[in-house]
Amino acid sequence: MSDGQKISIRMHNEANDFFRVLWHQRRWKLLVAILLIGLVLGSFSFYAAMATPLPGSVDKRWIVYATSLFVPLFAGAVMYLSLKGAARKAAESAELVTMTFDSDGVEINGPRSNAKSEWSSFKKILETPTDFLFYVQSNIFYGVPKRFFDSTEEVGRVRALIAEEFHR
Repeated sequence: MSDGQKISIRMHNEANDFFRVLWHQRRWKLLVAILLIGLVLGSFSFYAAMATPLPGSVDKRWIVYATSLFVPLFAGAVMYLSLKGAARKAAESAELVTMTFDSDGVEINGPRSNAKSEWSSFKKILETPTDFLFYVQSNIFYGVPKRFFDSTEEVGRVRALIAEEFHR
């Protein structure tokens, strides 16, 4: 890519954009938490259900065990909905910004702030099928949806810039 060639986009992220990158960032933590809750609660409730018979003529201990299986599902739903809420709040404070990509780095210009980051300042850069994620720190990143680029050629040019400049 020739020096001086710039790719500029104007973007205003929506709740779905924020949710998609939050989900990408936190999905494994969510799944591990659900698995651990299920294992701990499942083993405890299995022991409790099998150790103590319920009063009555028909043994209904399996009901205690079966109902405890819904707790991980409930916990997963709560975590999922909290991600949705966080994405909605982030979208409410989002503003229209212009991002420019060139051989020097990434520049962000918005109504409240302007920033220029050199390629070497990023800890990592990930590409998902729908976004570029530019990590400034391990948990702080810029999410750039590919839908804001004018064409797939522009996406390819940004991909080439990342390969040339970031991976040096």
